Amino acid sequence: MKKLPLFLFCSIQILFSQIDYDPKLIRGATACANCHPTAVSHWEGTDHFKVFSGTDTEPAMHRRPETKEILGKLGMKSAKRGVCVDCHFTTQHLAGKKRARAISGPSCESCHGASGNWIEIHGVYGEDASGGKATRETEIASHKVERLQNADDNGMIRTNNIYAIAKNCYQCHTVPNEDLVNIGGHKSNSDIDFSTWLNKDIKHNFLYSDGKSNRNAPRDFDIAERQKKNKIVGLLVDLEYSLRGYAKATSEGDYSISMKNRIETAISNLTAFESSGGESKDISEALSYVKNISISLSKMDELSITADNVRKIAITYSDK
Repeated sequence: MKKLPLFLFCSIQILFSQIDYDPKLIRGATACANCHPTAVSHWEGTDHFKVFSGTDTEPAMHRRPETKEILGKLGMKSAKRGVCVDCHFTTQHLAGKKRARAISGPSCESCHGASGNWIEIHGVYGEDASGGKATRETEIASHKVERLQNADDNGMIRTNNIYAIAKNCYQCHTVPNEDLVNIGGHKSNSDIDFSTWLNKDIKHNFLYSDGKSNRNAPRDFDIAERQKKNKIVGLLVDLEYSLRGYAKATSEGDYSISMKNRIETAISNLTAFESSGGESKDISEALSYVKNISISLSKMDELSITADNVRKIAITYSDK
């Protein structure tokens, strides 16, 4: 098989660098397990874990024949480097090593941010009112506000930041890489429904029950309100990243056709939700931006601007 020219091989890697974290700040799921053993144990039963480790009946992703076929078409040898890494693995760059290496499938820090700067502060509750060591229940309110703000400032993506968590899902599961799809033959995107996925394997809301119960919403959030918010943010982010994905297309092909279909489906899903009597102000605003949009290779700048507008709506709603 003829290998791709170097400039094209590099462009594939750059275009597919989706997850935004510093491998030097990755601590890995084993570090999280020190305080969150039930959540990590739950993760070990998910496809995100199995993609790296494999199972008795299915090999790890980097050992599968279809993976090797895609790599061959792209002129690549290893799935643990380059185009596959950012979405299929968690990578860590240890001090003194020449490069980062894959240490697991998508894991805690793939969603919640590289923890090197916040893992030692996000669960430290300070002193209680009597001067003793505080627990989660006895932490002084002002200390909690400061603690969580410090964690946020140092890169933690907490469960209240629904937009950022949804973004981490869609920026990979839309597979926004034209050459990977058109040349490599990779599946163009996943049929992901954010709110549904969160209530299946991804759900790991054990913290406030000391590992005894996996709630349908994190912490003490109202379950119905949280699920409604997940639904709306998910629909908005789906539209945003469908637009962004199509805006990366350079020619007609499987990739552009799939992304165009995804945009149309995202618009249809938003319209159906609005028509069903769901909260409509933010949905209506987003739909107003795509009402007369032209999904065309000649309109890439317009599509990117529209995606930015949808992003603003999603973030505003997520932060309410």
